[in-house]
Amino acid sequence: MVRLLAAAHERTGELAKVQEVLERAIAASPLDAGLHGALAETLERLGDRNGAIARLERSLRLEAQHGARWLRLVGWSADRALKLAREIVAQRPHDANSWMALAQALPDSALDDRLQALARAGEASPRSIPVHDLRAELLARAGRTDEALAACRPAVFG
Repeated sequence: MVRLLAAAHERTGELAKVQEVLERAIAASPLDAGLHGALAETLERLGDRNGAIARLERSLRLEAQHGARWLRLVGWSADRALKLAREIVAQRPHDANSWMALAQALPDSALDDRLQALARAGEASPRSIPVHDLRAELLARAGRTDEALAACRPAVFG
């Protein structure tokens, strides 16, 4: 219901009302990462980049597995995204999503570090398709075609 009300206000361009609805919903359900993510987008549209980043960071602390949110945070503040990803990995070193987040937050120029993070994610969750997909994508973009193709056929799947 909250998301429908927020969407209705958004359609009419009433972003301040969207913010109000989302803030009330977060007060009632503070662990809902989706609400924090939606509020981050709204704050950005209202011109509050710092507030948007803080909400997005809160969302990702709650649920690190949202790749689109990581990409958004990297776009808004690559340094803060990398810092947050490293904090999450330190807090949850056996969680594949934490390592995936780090792989997404690291700069393109750090290919070896990104692949290492994905290897750690793969150790934590060997059957994680997103881990293998991102590995293949990074290798393909680096021109390492044979390795990329091999990453598309992980041994764990037989």
